Amino acid sequence: MKNNKLLKLLMVCAIIWSCSQDSLDSPNSENDNTRLAAGQYDNSYLGVYKGLFSTNDGLIRGTVTVSLMPGSEGEAQIDLSSGEQILLKSRPAKLTMDQKVSQLQFSSEGLSSIHSTFEFSVDGDGTNPLVNNTNFDTRASDILIAKNTQRLPLMPITGTYACTDCAVNGQGFPNSNRTWNIMSIGAGEGQNFMVQVFYGGRIYTSAAENNTQSNCFSSGGFTTCDVAGSIRVLGHDVTWSGTHEYTTYANTTSCSEVSGTWSAPTYGPGVTGTFQSDSDCSNVGLLNDTCASALPIGVGDSVLVSTTDASSVDAPASCVVDLDTAPGVWYTFVGDGFPVLITTEGDDVDTKIGLFTGSCGALDCENGDDNGGLGNNPLIPLNTVLNEIYYIYVTANDGETGDFVLSLIPPTSMTYATCDESIQDHAGDGDYEGFRRDVYVIDAGEGNTVNVNFSEFDTEEGYDFVRIYDGPNTDSLVITMSVEGTPSMPEGFSGTGNGPFSLLGDNVVSTGRYMTLTFYSDPNVVGSGFTGDITCMAGRQAMGMQQTSLTFQPAEHTMPVKN
Repeated sequence: MKNNKLLKLLMVCAIIWSCSQDSLDSPNSENDNTRLAAGQYDNSYLGVYKGLFSTNDGLIRGTVTVSLMPGSEGEAQIDLSSGEQILLKSRPAKLTMDQKVSQLQFSSEGLSSIHSTFEFSVDGDGTNPLVNNTNFDTRASDILIAKNTQRLPLMPITGTYACTDCAVNGQGFPNSNRTWNIMSIGAGEGQNFMVQVFYGGRIYTSAAENNTQSNCFSSGGFTTCDVAGSIRVLGHDVTWSGTHEYTTYANTTSCSEVSGTWSAPTYGPGVTGTFQSDSDCSNVGLLNDTCASALPIGVGDSVLVSTTDASSVDAPASCVVDLDTAPGVWYTFVGDGFPVLITTEGDDVDTKIGLFTGSCGALDCENGDDNGGLGNNPLIPLNTVLNEIYYIYVTANDGETGDFVLSLIPPTSMTYATCDESIQDHAGDGDYEGFRRDVYVIDAGEGNTVNVNFSEFDTEEGYDFVRIYDGPNTDSLVITMSVEGTPSMPEGFSGTGNGPFSLLGDNVVSTGRYMTLTFYSDPNVVGSGFTGDITCMAGRQAMGMQQTSLTFQPAEHTMPVKN
């Protein structure tokens, strides 16, 4: 008899990423939306609460959202796994003398065809939310609920379980395919879960610290994590483990899928089974197969890319290199006004990259590469424009597909300097390293201009460059110079001694208070580097003209002819 009871164990899973979007996540008032986004309701009874719903027979399950806003009726919504929605309302929430919202009654009367009611209570600071006396179409039910905050967001998802070996071991199991619930607390790696288990007409819950998510990795627009935990039912530990696959990109179809196994070994032989969320990611497909569904990647990020299921449906023909030679995928990022290196790394796929600006359907080629990086991997150095949107198309040669890593490598170092200081390559008195991408930002102060005199300059000519910008970032105009009528290299200044493109002994002057320099070295030959001594010119007039000296005339994005 005892075995039969435990074999009726029912489970529902709820995790931060969900296939459905709760309509009450966005209150009616634009002002309330703004306050929610800023977290102003996080320590108040006002705001949004999320939870899990189950009838006490475990046959009907769903998710719950409760919204309490200033001076407004309380609103709630139950989203059933069957797709039905039940709307409920209450009178405006008010605090009692002991600073609580006590037994606020929600009802679906006049709002939904299914009659539902529950009572909601919470402390004045938003802690200890509780739902009591839940009824769903005359059925006794239960709701587990928590406060949704900016710091600890929540999102529920529902699912079912089954007992795998019960019949084989002579243990009857008449009540499979009922609900098992998990509520996430936080987001991403290391998050915790509250667990709700229905068994024998009673709801059991597990503390968040007993249930965790770990070992997350991303590929093809999805993230997959290990999940595991335990809950105590009738004096026995029920343990569970599995995987959670999800995506939350706003410009694609989001999904969340949880599956795994559970076990109650102390209860009896064969008390093991499986659980599976109602939602799954099997029909979502590859998220970034087209330009319009490009996935975001941030500067400094590395993502595992898969082209195994990609197509060539939206492949550009070329951008410096041919790009229609194999299936490919799309990514997008926003420039921050500083350099970035775009590269891929993978042993099994001969990849190449195209870089674009503009908009999908009207893209402009910026650059492309096949074998310019380490190990013949593609490498594109880019001085980004602040707030410019860039599109990256990643493909391969000769029809190849597979997995590899796409990286957006930020500057190796960022140095900020001002008047009467010096800027120097990272190695100081020694030879600099290969594969550097360093940035130097000089601020002369309000009303001043920057002058840099290069007392040392030794870089590999034609390969390692110093580039100078007349402003606070690489979005600014480039300062160039001409040598006896010959323009400098477009990549910047390079060489040593009295070479035609060396800066040794030269002064570079800004038209405003800022100057930005970048230093790029390739992986091969190196030099002793550079040293630039900074002085500031005081007293500026309009149009960038200096008032106190004729020695350093500001260059209007070109330097004077070199002597």
